[in-house]
Amino acid sequence: MTGPAAPLVAGAALTLTLTADRKPVFVDGCAAVDLERREGERWVPVEPTIACDGSAVARAIPKEQTFSLATPGVGEFRAVVAWGLGCVEGRPFALAACAALGVARTASFQVVAPPPPAQR
Repeated sequence: MTGPAAPLVAGAALTLTLTADRKPVFVDGCAAVDLERREGERWVPVEPTIACDGSAVARAIPKEQTFSLATPGVGEFRAVVAWGLGCVEGRPFALAACAALGVARTASFQVVAPPPPAQR
């Protein structure tokens, strides 16, 4: 999975691309992308901005899938996607009886504060 190569300004859209080398690859149909923030030496999950009750079904992605979400604030982040192979379609991801599960993470990226407005 690839994320931004340069720092993002807080509030800007974060675009991530997940490339599947095997088919079909399934992701959670509700909240496919999670974010983690670096706090010291640890990565801490960021509270999701989309409420998800876990009932959305697993969905197969094409060879390449792009996700877009808002940056959650200033700091160092990485994106995380749980994926599955051989999942049963039409079931929530956690109950899709996937034959194999994995996690893809981006490299860390920075989100910086927007520059102050220009003074006139």
